[in-house]
Amino acid sequence: MWVWRSLGCHAAELPPSAFAPLGRRCREGDESFSASDSKGWSQSGPSGYPLDAERVHKAKDSKGEVYYLGSGRSDGVAAWRLEAFNDLRLCVPAALEVRPPPPLSVAEVEERTDNRNPNFKSVKEAVKKLMSRGGGTFLLRVPCATVRLREEASNVVKNAPGQTDWPECVAGVIAGVSLRVSISLNGEGTSLPSLVQDPEESRAVSIDCETCRLSLVQIGGPTFDPAKLHGRHEDGIAQEIDIWAKRARNKPNTWRLLHIQPEAATVDAATSFAVHSAPQILQSLGRQLGDLVLAAVADIEFCIEPFEISYGESHLESLRRMVAEEIANLLGISSEQVMCGAFKLKNVVPKRRHLRRNSMMLQIALLHQGLIDVVRGPRMPTRMDSAPLPELVSKRRPERTKTTKSLWDEPEQAEPMSPTGTKRSIALTRALTTLKDTQETFSQTMRDKTSLNKSTSEPSLTKSSDTFDGLYQQTSAFHARDLPPDQLLRTLIHILGDNKHPIRKHPHVFPMFSKLSKQAVVVRAPLVASQDIIDPSRMAESIRELMKPRRVKGVPCDLDEVALENLSTMRTEILSLYSRPGGSVAVQKSQLVSLTAKEILDTADSSFGQMHTLVACLEAMIEKTEQDVEHCQRLRLHHAVERTLVMMRHFTASREVVFRGVNLIRNLTAHDILSVDAILLQSVAPDLMLSLDNFPADQEMQRLGGQVLRRVYVRARETTMMGARVVTLGKQLDEVWTFHGLSRVLTSMRLFQQDADIQVEGCMLLASVGELLYNNGYATAVFKLLQTGIRKHTGRADLLCQAILIISRLGSSFLSLERRGIQTIVDAMARHRSDRQLQVTAVRALFTLSKDELALQACRSGGGAGAILEAMAAHPDSSQILHEGTRALEKHCPRAVAKISRLCGDISALLPPTVWSTGPDQVTMQVSLDVDAVKSVFSLRGIENLVAEFNPPTSTMGQNEEDKLHLQAGFQKKKGLRDGIDAADQLWMSIGSTQVAMPRGSSSHNIRQKDINALSQLGGDVEVLRQPGPKRDQVRRLCEVLAEGVGPKKYSAQDGELLILLLGHFAWFSHSHAREIIEFGGHTAIVDWLRTDRFKGQSNPLDDTLAFPLHRACLSALASICRHGIDTSNHLLELDGVELALEFATHLEAGVRCAALRLLARLIPYAAKRHPQKDSLPLHIMWPILLAELQSGDELLRTVAAACSLEAIATACVPVDGNVSQNLALALLHALELATASDSSATALPLLIAVNRMAADEDEGICTAMRNNENLIPLLTDWLPKATKPMAVATAKASGLSAACTLRLLSEAGAALDGSELAPLLRYGTSIRAEIQLQEACQAAIESAVHREQDAGLLIQMLTNRWSESPPGICGYSVMIRVAQRATAIIKQDPDQASEAWLELLEHSIDTVLLDLADSKDMLEVLEELRSVTRKIISIRNGELEDEVEGEDAPDEREEEDPEEGERVATS
Repeated sequence: MWVWRSLGCHAAELPPSAFAPLGRRCREGDESFSASDSKGWSQSGPSGYPLDAERVHKAKDSKGEVYYLGSGRSDGVAAWRLEAFNDLRLCVPAALEVRPPPPLSVAEVEERTDNRNPNFKSVKEAVKKLMSRGGGTFLLRVPCATVRLREEASNVVKNAPGQTDWPECVAGVIAGVSLRVSISLNGEGTSLPSLVQDPEESRAVSIDCETCRLSLVQIGGPTFDPAKLHGRHEDGIAQEIDIWAKRARNKPNTWRLLHIQPEAATVDAATSFAVHSAPQILQSLGRQLGDLVLAAVADIEFCIEPFEISYGESHLESLRRMVAEEIANLLGISSEQVMCGAFKLKNVVPKRRHLRRNSMMLQIALLHQGLIDVVRGPRMPTRMDSAPLPELVSKRRPERTKTTKSLWDEPEQAEPMSPTGTKRSIALTRALTTLKDTQETFSQTMRDKTSLNKSTSEPSLTKSSDTFDGLYQQTSAFHARDLPPDQLLRTLIHILGDNKHPIRKHPHVFPMFSKLSKQAVVVRAPLVASQDIIDPSRMAESIRELMKPRRVKGVPCDLDEVALENLSTMRTEILSLYSRPGGSVAVQKSQLVSLTAKEILDTADSSFGQMHTLVACLEAMIEKTEQDVEHCQRLRLHHAVERTLVMMRHFTASREVVFRGVNLIRNLTAHDILSVDAILLQSVAPDLMLSLDNFPADQEMQRLGGQVLRRVYVRARETTMMGARVVTLGKQLDEVWTFHGLSRVLTSMRLFQQDADIQVEGCMLLASVGELLYNNGYATAVFKLLQTGIRKHTGRADLLCQAILIISRLGSSFLSLERRGIQTIVDAMARHRSDRQLQVTAVRALFTLSKDELALQACRSGGGAGAILEAMAAHPDSSQILHEGTRALEKHCPRAVAKISRLCGDISALLPPTVWSTGPDQVTMQVSLDVDAVKSVFSLRGIENLVAEFNPPTSTMGQNEEDKLHLQAGFQKKKGLRDGIDAADQLWMSIGSTQVAMPRGSSSHNIRQKDINALSQLGGDVEVLRQPGPKRDQVRRLCEVLAEGVGPKKYSAQDGELLILLLGHFAWFSHSHAREIIEFGGHTAIVDWLRTDRFKGQSNPLDDTLAFPLHRACLSALASICRHGIDTSNHLLELDGVELALEFATHLEAGVRCAALRLLARLIPYAAKRHPQKDSLPLHIMWPILLAELQSGDELLRTVAAACSLEAIATACVPVDGNVSQNLALALLHALELATASDSSATALPLLIAVNRMAADEDEGICTAMRNNENLIPLLTDWLPKATKPMAVATAKASGLSAACTLRLLSEAGAALDGSELAPLLRYGTSIRAEIQLQEACQAAIESAVHREQDAGLLIQMLTNRWSESPPGICGYSVMIRVAQRATAIIKQDPDQASEAWLELLEHSIDTVLLDLADSKDMLEVLEELRSVTRKIISIRNGELEDEVEGEDAPDEREEEDPEEGERVATS
């Protein structure tokens, strides 16, 4: 084909006449059958070769039997396959295969009676025998190839139903040449009649030889030269005929059909529906699975005058170069992948003879990327490849290069010269003039930030306008040159068929494609090849070895490289501009940026009939109003809001206009409050609402519209003159539009529940009109939406804050019916206890709701008093929270507040300081103080006293395992289990004391107490030296009041709740306060409050719920007392604290159960040590409760249940019953899976520690129950990356370390770790972001697993992947050295594991080893050894080192022990 010829390769194409009968029905000839029974064959083959009907209708088989062929057409082939046949390279249809031919035959044509064997062994024997007889004729048949249908094509042909008269089909043919030679000795010519009247027989040629006259008739083959036989003797005659036969085998284009190979086929009844053959078999069956598409071929029709062919080959080459460059720019490929053939004077639709031809067709081929090196040849091209991803358009006007400027600005000469120095032709002068005009037009087009003029960028916002954008973005999303040629051709056809493509709008940069005809492309059969003959990884080398291409002499081109480069740059700029979404709109927008606000508005008003111009105006205004406040004010002065709403109502069904209009109004109202006033004054809010109603499912539009409506409603509430319960959106509007807007917002919130921004904007709007919701029937629907939004977006404090504000404005009447509103507020306060703004809003809401008696009762039963006190305790430095909280507490528990004020003063004065941190180990703020800097100012004695008083002991941080948070002892000591005040928050609340970190100068002398004593003797105020918090006397009085309240004075449940919570907070704050509470009998009073029956059996069942907050407060206070250790916990154990905890662990209220389990978790370690154990810790009651709560849907309950399980496992309180241990293991893993999914490290930490303790338990049943779970190791590996994230919290680091320790334990116990589990261990065991302990745990786990690993490929892949991930993050190579040594040992023991793939990975990895690390030298040595061993084994296997190996012995014992010695050296 022409593609191979253009590449300089010789690939012969079989003539269609040689395989034309394939697939056709046939029957053996007889006298009753006439050739006229079947219609004729096509008069032309696939490549235009003429065929004769008689030749096709009748053929012989190998035995000489005549067969008649049925009708059938095959006008084309699906694909041309490259076949390597002997030394030939053939192009055959993909449905065919070429096989070796039968042997050559020489037979006598006119058989005599005395000649029993008419066949001759050779031509020489035939010539001698016939000459000895006085003359005769012999036929030389030279079979060159056997061409058969492939198996799948043959099955289709055989299984196609046919008539009973045609029982067979042609499954194969023998292609070759034949020669009939007639010898006469008397000098008279002999007539040679045709055996089958073949029209392809040549005319008989008579030749006078030395002793005879020859008459030759050939079918196929190269034309026989009669001069070579003239005057030759018999041996010379035979020699020349043999040479001709050899030459014919190397000329496939001269082969003809010799005979056919019929086979039996399926027959059907002789009906009209039966067919003679399977038609179009060569066209329907193409390439097979795994074939490589080398080139996709097509013909493109251009509207070019055929007279241009006379301009010369240089001009035609210029046109071809232009076409190739344009195709390359459109597809984002190299221009060398596009090959252009010859211009043909044909048309896609044949024209009549009397019409003038005004078009020509050009052959093109899109080549595979691997053929680029074949196109380039030995020299590289000077031009750069077209970038597959065009760069964005530069904002500045592109500057011309010096070369381009001189080309355009040079003066005209009388005789223009070409780049080669010769005179320019008229065609070249015209081409350069066109290029000059093109660049001038392009410069005008790209002026003012690359804005295109209106005539060349007519906008279209129909659905089809996005065809090019999507296609070009899809092509540019990856390297288009990696696509196969057939897909590239389909993409090109799709582009050429798009009438909206830039090639139609910018003919100055697409001069050739602007001349396309209406029916532009005709796809031809592609070129394919099997991977058996061409290696895809080295395609160019394979083709050079197979085809041996020659260098093709290039045709000179009239265009120079600079001109082509300039045009390519222009096309890249145009395509990149249009590739962006809304590119045509961006073109017009860039022209409007320089206009003033009034000019843009006037242009928009006058562009109602031009959609693109209107959209461009809106886009320009949106871009300017995003940050420019002054421009927003100017637009408002020209009534931009009102005019924009008019546009939106005029184009109410156009999403492009309405969306941009809403976005513009959003910007105006955000930067200019007077724009909001304009909406209210002009009463245009209904227009906005109706526009939003037309697009209810547009999430982005509803979000922007919600922001505008929120500002309008807030401003309307601020400016209303009829109170908060009557809000109108304009002076002339009825209140019905207010509720219409509410319905619009509620609908959006209901549709887009996952969008937090829409929920926040909707809540802010509802909060502005919260007072009128209940009276107008919106309260229930709004509350349901609030509950859904809070449940889906618990992490958004701003959303919860607005929800609390809405609930407070719904009023007491609503809360008296819907008591879940108070619980919603309390839960929100607990989840965001550290958020000061939310606590302020919630405390104020509770105070507002407590003004009504019914709402106050709801607040009391919902835990409002406790939530208020906890907010005050969490933010003791916020005067607003303290003031509002004190007023609210006076409503909730007046007697307790009055008693506290009389005994201790203001409640705010009793609250100790607190701080919020990210973990339990950050309990204090450390301030560095330079002692040397103050020695010159203060006395040395004073400095020593200051250091002794404030500096913490040196043995309190990180000196023993009890300070490690990832262990059970450290979890207890560092208070890993949080109390109710901060348990649901992301941050941890800790004591707000400040420690000064200084070098210790002397021992402590209790200087602070001495100063207090001295100051008290002088009558000064000693409280300034004390740490904020309650005094001992105040704690005593509060304990006495608490004991009196449960006894004779009979305080209410809320009064007791406040007193208990206050004492519990004191106990949480300080160990000394906890001891004081126990000393004064406070813990006994709390237990009495917990056991009292005074609040049970009320006349109103709802009043029983008033005791629930009291029970929660009692259990929480007892848990706070027990958090300080055994000395406080023993007092609770004496009061049957475990029984109390288990009794309330099955309470109906989740908060009570959580507090009870928290108390139980702190009592278990000490209760288990008491004797007898069963009496102090009833396991048969405890474990069912814990197993149930571990599977709870509440995260807090799972956390406290995990802490209880951890303490029970640590104290060996797990029953030996296998069912309990198995259920415990499953429950722990279930809770761990939920914690991993929610990324809650505080919940996962006790679970991971419990899993570690259970897996390390000495009891085999407990240990096996945990280790046998398949999900254990994947869950543990998930926490390794969480521990190494930047700014990871302390609990996440401890969780990752605990998971790594468990993995080390499992690995040492023999657990099998696959590649997906070893890879993260290696990654984080060598990561600089991981802590030292985490690195050591991961490395220990790897060493144990690698020691048992038997797959060297897995180890090598682990190493190479670690380097490819992040080489700068590697902290050391010690463990990687052990992995490499183990891989070396495995390959030495099992040489079959060495492969080329592993060797290639090792060679690449050696170059990536960082040389600045301490053990990098050892790492390089081990890798070099591994590479050399692998390479040597592969070479021996391939037979490259057989001679060297014969003299070498097998590896001795010392070599086998080398890996172990290396491991010991690396360990040391």
